[in-house]
Amino acid sequence: STILNMDENINVAMLTLTVKNCQPEELASTLDMMQHGWAKLYKRRPVQKAVSGYARTLEITYNPNTGTYHPHYHVLLMYKDRDTYISQLDWAMWWSLSLDVNYGAIVDIRQAYCKEDVDDAESYIHAIAECSKYVTTVDIRAGVSAEALAHLALALSGRRTIYYGGIIKKVRAE
Repeated sequence: STILNMDENINVAMLTLTVKNCQPEELASTLDMMQHGWAKLYKRRPVQKAVSGYARTLEITYNPNTGTYHPHYHVLLMYKDRDTYISQLDWAMWWSLSLDVNYGAIVDIRQAYCKEDVDDAESYIHAIAECSKYVTTVDIRAGVSAEALAHLALALSGRRTIYYGGIIKKVRAE
């Protein structure tokens, strides 16, 4: 309810930002690229104008068929109002440019969902919880080698996997 008191016109969306799958030995550098890419993306003027806060989590899945990792971000966005909504096409273009990659990174954006029988404050809490459930998904029964797991452990060592910004960060600090 503190968030609601700050701005009654906030709309919530879920954004997924992806990169190409990478080999286990490339995971740490891919995560670095993603962190730098996010910093560039979030500093873009249209993003600054539209987004009042975010909760960003890292999810890493493993593909046993190719032996590769697929790191991606799940981001709960709080838009200031519907007029500042950013299209999926713009997010995809800006994410690719921010990553400085020569391929079109896949991006998905959709309105955050919640149970219909909850009030607005509970809707925000549900959306944040939904975003926060993503961290790392590795099914060790899927044939992950010890070497691939070691690369995962090294890549995640000392790294925060959940970040907050804007009004969500402010509310968390209270």
